Amino acid sequence: MGGLWANLKTGGRLLFLRPLQAAQLAVSFDQLLALVLIDLGLQITGDWLQAPATAQFNPWSLLYSCAGWTLVGLAAWLVSRFLRRRELLLPLLVGLYSLLPLLHLIQWLGVAVESASLAIEGLAPALAALVLLGLAVGLQRLLRWKGVAPLRASFSALLLLLLWLPLTATYAPYAGFWLAPYEVGEEAIVPATAPYAPLDAETLLMAQHQQLTKALNGLEPQRPGVTDLYFMAYAPFASETVFLSEVQIIRRLLEQRFDAQGRALTLVNHSDTFLQQPLATAANLRLALQGLGQLMDPEEDVLVLYLTSHGSPDHRLAAEFGELPLTELTPGYLARLLEQTGIRWQVVLVSACYGGGYLPYLEGESRFVAAAAAADRTSFGCGNDHDMTYFGNALFREQLSQEFSLIKAMRQAQRSILERERQESLPPSLPEFRVGEAMAIKWQQLSERLAGVACSRTDKPLVEADDPQRAQEYCKRAAAASP
Repeated sequence: MGGLWANLKTGGRLLFLRPLQAAQLAVSFDQLLALVLIDLGLQITGDWLQAPATAQFNPWSLLYSCAGWTLVGLAAWLVSRFLRRRELLLPLLVGLYSLLPLLHLIQWLGVAVESASLAIEGLAPALAALVLLGLAVGLQRLLRWKGVAPLRASFSALLLLLLWLPLTATYAPYAGFWLAPYEVGEEAIVPATAPYAPLDAETLLMAQHQQLTKALNGLEPQRPGVTDLYFMAYAPFASETVFLSEVQIIRRLLEQRFDAQGRALTLVNHSDTFLQQPLATAANLRLALQGLGQLMDPEEDVLVLYLTSHGSPDHRLAAEFGELPLTELTPGYLARLLEQTGIRWQVVLVSACYGGGYLPYLEGESRFVAAAAAADRTSFGCGNDHDMTYFGNALFREQLSQEFSLIKAMRQAQRSILERERQESLPPSLPEFRVGEAMAIKWQQLSERLAGVACSRTDKPLVEADDPQRAQEYCKRAAAASP
């Protein structure tokens, strides 16, 4: 126990820049095992403190943890080889795991602030940056303490993090240890209210080309000199009606308020719609995006893509329709599809548990990307007792029904979701978004055009619920910009 306590104190000295003359690092496999178990215990405890009362333990997360330990060991071994000092492998690992308990406490502080509904903009990324900085500084000081030259120590610390973190995020993504009941087993999923008719899988799949071609041919072409908004929804989970209902509500809103009439396409898996609408399959998604890329002006128009389904800890979107063998969407595959469209201006919204795992793959200068939950968090509102997810309801029904600014709407939606989760004693889902500077300017220009369209309408002004002064300013700018 004395060696373990000494290691934890040394971790604090490394992290908080305290002198290391009196520090001790008890290096042994026993100490490493004890520190790893402490780290595991803190992760399980932290998840439990944030989980709802009905949450169940998820034993599969232990497999992800084992894979993560293997990857950090591999990263440390590569760094020791780079330094040509193999004897540093065990001290590196012991020192690293001596740092982690205090960094867990920093993360818990951020969660406590979010749970208390103290909306501090940028808190989550700031704490994540602080944790990364703490790891880098601690590892650099550890290597300096072990006699590595300053520049090599700094480079080696960064190298270890650059090897360890991307490998872990890709091959051992963090999965929560405590999950809501419907995420633990399929038996808890409520079937759709409309039962499946007997499906002829071959006939159904053969009909997809005709259905998708008909849907694409029915879209309005782009208008030269006008920034048109094209909307596409992808709802691949058939057993819960909320996903169908959500995309229908969002489509109506964008058609009525965002001038997308005749420029909306939905891919949905549901027993009520499969005879009229193309299915939400990976193949249809690829072909639909290709079709939109040919129809839109790639340098002028804006694509809004909304994906809604269940998500998994490894960031796959659940896809099912009867007994059809459907492919689940992954972030990497979606990123490739979007690049292949040639469409410059893209808004991608992922309403799914762990949706934040899509953001690193999709972010860009001309994109707005948002997710209903952080990469390691669940989101809420699925099932047959809702007509929209919490994310879709907050962003579209509450905000974009009154607001043209996507950035402002997303920030308000974050606060609204946090407050709703707090009132219902749910762990914070921490929805997040990223927007490129060019996209922020582009959307502002689109907002002003849409407000101008609203100003010219006499049947039902689209800005009737907006702030009157702001709407008037939009109208003035739109009028001034008109030829």
